[in-house]
Amino acid sequence: MPANDAIQTFITGIGAISPIGCEIPQILENILQKRDGIRRATKIDTSPFLSKLCAEFDFDYSQELSEAEMSEFRDPYLRLAISASRRALRDAGLKKSAGKNIAIVAATCNAGTNSQQIEYRNLFGDHSEPFTAQSSLESELYAATKALARALGLGGEIYLINTACSGSTAALGFAQTLIESGEYEAVLAGGADALSLVNFAGFSAIKVVSEEKTAPFSTPTGLNIGEGAAFWVLENSLAAKARGAKVYGKIAAHSTSSDAFHPTQPDPRGDGVFRTLQAALDYAQIPLEKIACINAHASGTLANDKAEAKGVLKFLNGKKIPITSSKSYNGHCMGATGILEATVQLVSMLNGFLPPTL
Repeated sequence: MPANDAIQTFITGIGAISPIGCEIPQILENILQKRDGIRRATKIDTSPFLSKLCAEFDFDYSQELSEAEMSEFRDPYLRLAISASRRALRDAGLKKSAGKNIAIVAATCNAGTNSQQIEYRNLFGDHSEPFTAQSSLESELYAATKALARALGLGGEIYLINTACSGSTAALGFAQTLIESGEYEAVLAGGADALSLVNFAGFSAIKVVSEEKTAPFSTPTGLNIGEGAAFWVLENSLAAKARGAKVYGKIAAHSTSSDAFHPTQPDPRGDGVFRTLQAALDYAQIPLEKIACINAHASGTLANDKAEAKGVLKFLNGKKIPITSSKSYNGHCMGATGILEATVQLVSMLNGFLPPTL
């Protein structure tokens, strides 16, 4: 349980850039109309691969970044993280003066692979874009946290989480710990990842990319690579009430676990999934009957979906609870996927419906 059980973690700001929209009303409308963002790729060359599909967003970075910042932060995933973060802070209505008391917990899976690719192209004879000191810095894993701290002017501690596809979900959990332990009154938490050829090639090499639109828990099996970013402002409930902040909801509990089975495949028994769900439910002290929906990872791959289904069914223990997957809308957005899917679930919940699996 949290160190101070009088404190809860409220969600007071949301910023999202996704394949189905970059504003909450647009995202909501596309969910209601069952419109996905999976199309033939335009940002990377998929001609060498069987699948040509990606889930891309359409966003003008100049809406959130100045010309000087566009020059300073060139890697698209840095621009994504800054843009979504600024929208979340603005949505929360936090004043600039509060910045020194706000921590950052950011997540990524690919990090600066678009910058890294420049180096490899040069090594193999393609000198169309020079690999510079800036490219080198932006290819580093910690580039996002440095960029966020500089661009946002926040003075709290900065953390980077790189637990692959679960990164931004883990970021929300760690942010809850920071708030309910009394370390911070507000935390900016989320994740960002941009499409890159390296990422697309990697998933294609292990034969988990679908040539058709992904169909989680169904056929055809396989995932669609996506991109996007989302950040939430999370606040101490007492502080949020004191300043009259609007509240989208709260994080009741979180849990993480590791099944220690394989670098790219889950334990086929689903035990890691079961332990995580059960530990989160125990932490929240909420009866299973109160859970109205589960938003699954549901990548669409055979190994994940079978293992996850087993773990969830063991957790449900015969109870009938709807399970849905937002990847049928946004594809698999890597390190941003957890919080993007939590955002889809949250805005659907607030509007009284369950987001379907397309």
